[in-house]
Amino acid sequence: MKIKIYFLTVFFSFWLTDFLAQNNRELKNYSVANGLPENAIVAISQDEMGYLWYATENNGIVRFDGDDFNIYNTNSGLISNKVNNLIFIKDSLFIATELGLSIKVNHQITSIKSPEVLAFYYIENTLYLVLNKGLYKLRDNKVIAVNINNEIDTNRINDIAYDGKNFWIATSKALYKIEDIQNPSNAIKMEYGNFTSLLFYESHFLVSKENEGLFLVKNDRIIKKINSFKAIFNLKKIDNELWIFSKNNGIDLVNATDFSFVRKINKYNSLKTNHTKTVFKDHLNTLWIATLDAGFYRFSNLNSKGNLNEKPRIYFENIEVVYQSIDSININNYNKELSLKPNQNHISFSFKSVALHNPKSIKYRYKLKGPFSPWTSNTSVNFANLEPGNYTFLIQAKNAEIKSEIKTFQFLVAKEFYQKPWFIGSLFGSFLFILFFIFYQKNRKTKRINKEYTAKLELQNHFIYLEQKALQLQMNPHFIFNVLNGIKALGISKNTDKFTATVSKFATLLRAILQNSSKEEINLKEEIETLKIYIELAQQMASIPFEFSFYLEVNNTDLEEILLPPMLLQPFVENAIEHAFNLKTIDPKIAISFIIKNKFLHCAIEDNGIGYFEKLSQKGTPSHQSMAINITRERIENISKYNVFTIEEIKENDCIKGTKVSFKIPLKTDY
Repeated sequence: MKIKIYFLTVFFSFWLTDFLAQNNRELKNYSVANGLPENAIVAISQDEMGYLWYATENNGIVRFDGDDFNIYNTNSGLISNKVNNLIFIKDSLFIATELGLSIKVNHQITSIKSPEVLAFYYIENTLYLVLNKGLYKLRDNKVIAVNINNEIDTNRINDIAYDGKNFWIATSKALYKIEDIQNPSNAIKMEYGNFTSLLFYESHFLVSKENEGLFLVKNDRIIKKINSFKAIFNLKKIDNELWIFSKNNGIDLVNATDFSFVRKINKYNSLKTNHTKTVFKDHLNTLWIATLDAGFYRFSNLNSKGNLNEKPRIYFENIEVVYQSIDSININNYNKELSLKPNQNHISFSFKSVALHNPKSIKYRYKLKGPFSPWTSNTSVNFANLEPGNYTFLIQAKNAEIKSEIKTFQFLVAKEFYQKPWFIGSLFGSFLFILFFIFYQKNRKTKRINKEYTAKLELQNHFIYLEQKALQLQMNPHFIFNVLNGIKALGISKNTDKFTATVSKFATLLRAILQNSSKEEINLKEEIETLKIYIELAQQMASIPFEFSFYLEVNNTDLEEILLPPMLLQPFVENAIEHAFNLKTIDPKIAISFIIKNKFLHCAIEDNGIGYFEKLSQKGTPSHQSMAINITRERIENISKYNVFTIEEIKENDCIKGTKVSFKIPLKTDY
């Protein structure tokens, strides 16, 4: 007895080792590490080109060509990133989401809002949708309820199947049979229970019940319990095997004829997880297994090996005419000649042959006229400035040395109407008049365009002139001279700390002016810092001491997010420092304010000096300051487009108490 147990143990060990090694050769895992947006895959489908499409649980859908992942989510037009299912019908991809239905046709995605869509069933040319409760169908881009009976309409539908004569609906309460789902006059309740999945194949009809197992149905009666697999939620038939998906228990493979156990696929022998969702068989008979926490697997079915080196199939992905996609036609099934207008003589072709097992092995060659191009990996080609005439574009792909069929696309670039013989023959008598009229209109239009263009250039030149003059007048040379003399005096006096601080401030000011002069806009924080350094230097050199302050009321807006032209306030501040105060001024002060109000930035420079107009009447304003103020005033008016600039004297009991320069510019931020 011990010897038998020993031999059985050795035999099982060898069998298990061989099984695991075999599965390791068969399986390849794709996950977030390979480019997936997440590892929860809930559905798989394939389009006619060969691309695989994956529905993720929370990150939209993914297109896979064997190497690269293209992600489509709400940024691409999906109604929601939480996807429950997807299905291809002809050239349309239908996507079930928590917020409704999205439909992708060629490069366009449209969406229909509805309660959460859980699953699709395409039966007899009708697309049925399973929502949280009840059954619906899609008609004229509208989700319409299919009212069957109160029990079905108010319960969750787990699966639907069609045996060629009757519809079978598995719900959480019972199994129903309906003869005509379009006119459901009589829904027969076959049996009570939580039926989770249905499967018809050949002469077999299988149903699964939650926590009860898999059953064989015959003559509308459950006649046999096949096994006791628990928590079955999905059944698939692949070749001659049943794939049974159970919650948290991996996949059981059963012979589809005699229901004998074949193998188990789970985390203990091949996968990284037991949380599997579904399996999909592609055009080359390769199986793809979706999981809920480990991405998906490529699985080569032992019983049905596909020809991985079969002849490649090539498709047009997109055709653009003058950079516009021609989504109005099914380009891969278009067997007519596309007619283009004379000005539509720029055409681009994008093509693809999908090889999921070896995507980088595909090469292409093409021709429009003359010989074929060399073989290349490029998947697009452009033809510009084509002459009028008939064209046939030919494209071919090869995988290794196996070549595809040559795919063609015919198009015509029409001649201009004046190039056509019938026009020349019938309208020759009026040709000169038309020609004269055309030239007259063209000349008139050209003059108008030139006039508008000239006016635009003049305005632009004026703006440039103002900016250049503003930059030239940003700092009074007299101020620079005074600062340098002050620095020289500090050096002579050997006041090292003050000398160093003054040089540093002056250098910082010059650097800020040089940096800001190359920018069209700076933020308010930079403007305030530059003004502060400028005023501090001016304080050191001023013959009349003064104080300054800043007042901000910006509604909690970050100063670094508020934009304005550089050194917009400097000429007015400089003017106030130079001319506002005299020896009679008590406690000289300059106040600078920035206030956000009604989508405008209000700026003001206020001093308590002798008054702007009073000063003008006494001595006048130096030419440098006058020019700087006038240019800055014009800059502000050009920026704001409103009469918003004012210089006013502050009066109290007919006595001048100072000057206020104020203006507003449209509020501009960088967010």
